[in-house]
Amino acid sequence: MTDHTDLETIRSRLAERLGWSAFNRLVESVPEVRKRGKLRFWQERLLKQVSQQETILSTVVGFLEVFEGADRVPVPTPAEPWTRDAFLSQIEAFPHVAFPLDKTPPEWMAAAWEIENVRDELCWDMARTVSKLGELCYTEEYLDYLSRSLPTPRQVELFLTIRDRCPGREEEFRPGFERAFPECVPQLPSPLTIKELANQMGITEDESNFHYCATNQISYDGENPSREFEDDIPFEVSEDDIPF
Repeated sequence: MTDHTDLETIRSRLAERLGWSAFNRLVESVPEVRKRGKLRFWQERLLKQVSQQETILSTVVGFLEVFEGADRVPVPTPAEPWTRDAFLSQIEAFPHVAFPLDKTPPEWMAAAWEIENVRDELCWDMARTVSKLGELCYTEEYLDYLSRSLPTPRQVELFLTIRDRCPGREEEFRPGFERAFPECVPQLPSPLTIKELANQMGITEDESNFHYCATNQISYDGENPSREFEDDIPFEVSEDDIPF
């Protein structure tokens, strides 16, 4: 157990290294981490930046010890106006940054999606979520925002990225994807056949048929999938978190 003085020192260093927005998001995510007993991808990516210096953050227990009970860092003033350039600068620096959907026009996200690093990170994160859980476990608000932001070819590309990473999950995630991105549905390829699935996974058709029909399918990123439904993502932020 780290004493209070050491904790405050660690928190101060983290706030300085990560910035007020990222630090506050981590503080606010404590209840979810305690409930789930594990970290999300965006949390892991943030903490990886400082894990070598702050070894206490290498476990969920350490995360809770540091961030549970921590005070939020005050928003600096004068606040930077929330502009297209400010948004693009923040999301390019850290693609999983929180931002206010209602104050960020879809055109801004469309522009951000054309930044290769942003697109790769967000596509990979969605594919990883589907690989682990079999579903697009994101808020309806965020999926609707993405649907209005991305042109049809990019939506199709997103679908293919997810399916290529976890082909055995198509039956599970495809209905939700089509509901979230209805405009691209006519352009989507047909569902994989058992033979195509077997070829893509490098297994026999009998094995493919077993995995295709199984209730609890395997995770193809080498991790055991949790069946716990996750209905939130770190893309929503309160008015106090973003400077305008």
